[in-house]
Amino acid sequence: MKEFVHSIKESVLNFNTWSRLIIDVNEIKVVLKYKDIRSVIKWCNHHNVFVLNQGKTQAVNHIEFILAFYRPFMEHLKQNQENWKERFLDYILGNMTNLIDGAEKPRIEQSSYKPKSALEKAFLQKMKTL
Repeated sequence: MKEFVHSIKESVLNFNTWSRLIIDVNEIKVVLKYKDIRSVIKWCNHHNVFVLNQGKTQAVNHIEFILAFYRPFMEHLKQNQENWKERFLDYILGNMTNLIDGAEKPRIEQSSYKPKSALEKAFLQKMKTL
């Protein structure tokens, strides 16, 4: 138990661990290719990413930024793929073998159309016999 507590304390005190949890607004500026920090903060507010203000430093949660940045891509995968979560993780982690080997399973939309008139029913019956 002491070793576990010690390892947690070491990871909390370790600067590298904290640097992976938060990302500075200046780094986001480079990723988004913006010229001004005010534009980055506006982007964060528009995409519901909370900006931490600590003294003169402004930062955001790294995971929250990644999810907001890739949200349009995730929506695209949700619409077109059955296994969108696995696909997204493969893209993020760079698992090219899974992307190439894994056959894409396109999402098949099932129609809930029900014929209403006798003419529509007869037409569908004729189409089934073809």
